Amino acid sequence: MDFSAIPSENLEALKYFVPDYSIRVIDMNYISDDDNYFQDSGLRHLVGLLNRRNNKNDLISYAMEAAGDIDSETQDLAVLMLDSDDLKKHYENIKTEEGGKNKMCKAIDDLIIDSKNEGLIEGEIKGEIKGRIETYVGLVNDGDYTFEKAASKNGLTVDEFIAKAESLGFKFKNKPE
Repeated sequence: MDFSAIPSENLEALKYFVPDYSIRVIDMNYISDDDNYFQDSGLRHLVGLLNRRNNKNDLISYAMEAAGDIDSETQDLAVLMLDSDDLKKHYENIKTEEGGKNKMCKAIDDLIIDSKNEGLIEGEIKGEIKGRIETYVGLVNDGDYTFEKAASKNGLTVDEFIAKAESLGFKFKNKPE
């Protein structure tokens, strides 16, 4: 340790409180699976999970494969270090409800289910919007509605209505300039 910035009158007193031994710091971000020689299985799995944190499919696959081998404390630390608010939320819910050994895997399963449900809901909404726009484009093209009325019925300006309809692949017969 470098004590050069410490005034000399305080140096000896400070050295008394600082142990004189080396400390090794390991940056887990730079340990690949090939270099992961930790004998402690918890640490080895923690490094394995962290190595995969930027690839959702690899992370899920690794967590599921190693599920039975990852102890509760390692799961707690991994969820904290993976820094996903959604994963933390699911994990905490499971931790208080079940307290089972494979809490992290259950939390990941719940996260996947939530994502699928959000995707389904988003798809349904997009489908409803597309159907609604298609109806009003048809009414405009048939001359039953003006662009202004169709846009108003959709809570849009005329330009927004036209842009939305065209982004969904619809064509107008007599589009205003």
